[in-house]
Amino acid sequence: PSDDEKEWITVTNGISGFFSLYGSGKINVNAVKDPLAIAIIPGIFQGNPDDQRQDDVEEAKAIDRLQEGDEVLISEGCTHHRQCEDIGTVKLPAWIEKHIGFRPKFTFTSGGDFTDTPGKYALIIHCGGCTLPEREMQNRLDIASSAGIPIVNYGIAIAHMNGILERSLSVFRIFS
Repeated sequence: PSDDEKEWITVTNGISGFFSLYGSGKINVNAVKDPLAIAIIPGIFQGNPDDQRQDDVEEAKAIDRLQEGDEVLISEGCTHHRQCEDIGTVKLPAWIEKHIGFRPKFTFTSGGDFTDTPGKYALIIHCGGCTLPEREMQNRLDIASSAGIPIVNYGIAIAHMNGILERSLSVFRIFS
């Protein structure tokens, strides 16, 4: 490989859904001054074009705008057997409550279930969609967008609530 090619590494789908970076994404290795940034890059919805990353980041801020009485949909694409301390039904609600200081109403869906009434939610938090066909994940994003409801990926939401989102996405030059 040329020197220019050596400068880039490609991150591809399939590493436990964690690096669902729109099919694949390139990270400028020379720009990574913080090795931890690579370890904490949150997953982003699979199938999205690169120019949607900033929108996903902005939608994470919807967590901060939640008000008492708001309803939040937490949706997973897979149908795995839920374990105690499940991320979607236990951890995310607890982290949201800790982050905003109150507990909004939560609704949970998984597998082929999503929502027929997106407008009733103040926010939708969705897994990275690694087990869903790209068309289905895009349909879910379109449903939320058409209803004007912010939809954010688990990893982006978690990174935002933990104050590491800007640091973890700095390798993509989203933040200067």
